[in-house]
Amino acid sequence: MTMQPHSNSLRDWIGGGWLLFLLPMPLIPALFISLLKGALWPAAVTVAGIGLFIGAGISTRVGMAKERAYEHNKFATAPRLKLKLLGGLLTAVGTLVCARLLVEHGWLFSLFAASLSLVGYYLSYGFDPMKDKSVPSAGFGYTNQEVAEAIKEAEDRIHGILVAAQGMNNLELKRRLIRIGESAKKIVSIIEDDPRDLRRARKFLNVYLDGAHKVAKGYASTHTQVQSDELESNFRNVLVSIETVFSEQYKKLLEHDVRDLDVQIEVLDAQLRHEGVV
Repeated sequence: MTMQPHSNSLRDWIGGGWLLFLLPMPLIPALFISLLKGALWPAAVTVAGIGLFIGAGISTRVGMAKERAYEHNKFATAPRLKLKLLGGLLTAVGTLVCARLLVEHGWLFSLFAASLSLVGYYLSYGFDPMKDKSVPSAGFGYTNQEVAEAIKEAEDRIHGILVAAQGMNNLELKRRLIRIGESAKKIVSIIEDDPRDLRRARKFLNVYLDGAHKVAKGYASTHTQVQSDELESNFRNVLVSIETVFSEQYKKLLEHDVRDLDVQIEVLDAQLRHEGVV
């Protein structure tokens, strides 16, 4: 299970893309001067330059966030929309527009300045990842995208469980939900390391994690409105069962032993329906 780590790369040190938002700052006084003089064409060019640089900053920020997620997940597809490349191109076009149309340099110098800005962008931020991260061993019968999607769905459910835990007033139930979330992270990490039987892994993720997520979300949305000892007792019973099963499945996945997973899934599903806490 991977979380967003702290990064010490040069790209992040240079403001994480925020530097690009400083580029249009000198253009703002020029815009006001053009408007005061009634020079509409220079004002329009200035607005275009400001928009291009701001667009480059936004595109770069989003692209860097997607790149961090890509770098720190074992299975990931390369971003289909190359936002950092777009950011670099917008920076270059913004430089070209300002140099040629605003400052009125020649085309040769303006193109040179635009090229330098693109090179400087690349050296500062780089471009987007180009290749998918592949499953570490062939023969599983699943594509890299299928594995990545299964892991992403699991991470979203775990996040939902932990968010629900933060809204709990009962400290015992809150701690149980947090332990369930931490156990789920360990299980997902094992699946990331060795997804040899994704069918059963998916079944576990979809049924167990989905059940735990629905229980946590359902209780979190009702316990603040309805104070019921029976509801709290039922919720506690389900959490105890889920916590126990998660612990058992973690050990079984370590041993690559999933023979009784289907039976335990049916038992948990029946209990969820019987307790009526979802």
